[in-house]
Amino acid sequence: MANLRFILLAFSFMLVSASRAYEPKEGKVTATLGHHWFKTHYNGPHKEDLAPWQGGLGLIVTGDSSTKGSIELAVFQLSKRFIRRFQDKYIGQKSEMVQFNMGYRWWLSPYLSTSLTFFSSYTMGSPNTFYSDFNGSVAPNTSAEDITEYGFDFSIQGQAWESGRYSLVVEPRYSYSVTKKFKESGDHYGVFVGLRYLIQAKEKIKGAP
Repeated sequence: MANLRFILLAFSFMLVSASRAYEPKEGKVTATLGHHWFKTHYNGPHKEDLAPWQGGLGLIVTGDSSTKGSIELAVFQLSKRFIRRFQDKYIGQKSEMVQFNMGYRWWLSPYLSTSLTFFSSYTMGSPNTFYSDFNGSVAPNTSAEDITEYGFDFSIQGQAWESGRYSLVVEPRYSYSVTKKFKESGDHYGVFVGLRYLIQAKEKIKGAP
């Protein structure tokens, strides 16, 4: 229930706006720098201990290709946890990772958009085992030991505030891993909150110098 309340709060916040809307137009380029709160999608025992909320930085860059869509590139810093079950035993490992996204954003309204991106993430350093039921026995490996992971990200973004070239956006996200191992919790979900800056546009921006 705590996870559901967190997501509902993010949705409520992002839909409340008394500012001007963002109008996508060909040639506009924006960059959004912010913080990403996330957790591994895990429903096994010791849930809150093994898969707590974590955080990391994120950067999203979009270039409008029309009034309906934008090309999107992103990078996220993750301390990703992977939890795997084998013969009713569990092992949990985590790795520091950097995730790169590339895809497309659709504008549903001037305040609301959604995106689908393909991601590749890369581990940095050695994995850390934070939980294991395999005391003394050989444990199965997890994706934390892999060099590269691949998957798809889905997001819904809402604008909460705007002034000149700056705006505040809130974005619930879900990351689906296509390379997670058998009986492994390798997906994650969360909320990204960022400050978006309009880098360039063909027309003059109201309120901007």
